[in-house]
Amino acid sequence: MKKFVKSEDLVNKALALTIKNGGATLNPNTGEPVTEGYAVGGIREFKFYDARIEQVEDMTQAVRKIRQDHKSCMLGFWMDGSTLYVDAIKVCTKQGTAAAVAEAFEEIAYYDLNTGSEIRL
Repeated sequence: MKKFVKSEDLVNKALALTIKNGGATLNPNTGEPVTEGYAVGGIREFKFYDARIEQVEDMTQAVRKIRQDHKSCMLGFWMDGSTLYVDAIKVCTKQGTAAAVAEAFEEIAYYDLNTGSEIRL
């Protein structure tokens, strides 16, 4: 039987990885990091300005909305200065596909999970 991963647990894990690495992409069904492919945002995005621990409940609500409305998406957490982004992420296996999806979503970049690097369009 498949165990359900609570949204609160996903947020706590993603925040720990974001503090350590600057960001995280998680499979919302398993709670495990996604480490292969190309991550593209632009599907659904939540911003937390001056991110702090008191916003954990709001972050958990964002994760619940993503899980409910975007069942095929992965979860992306990343920091830009003091702003935390929580995104619904599409993971593509091919770089060309990721570039096309990022362009269609009007993103300025996508993320290579294989190398841990941003690729600007």
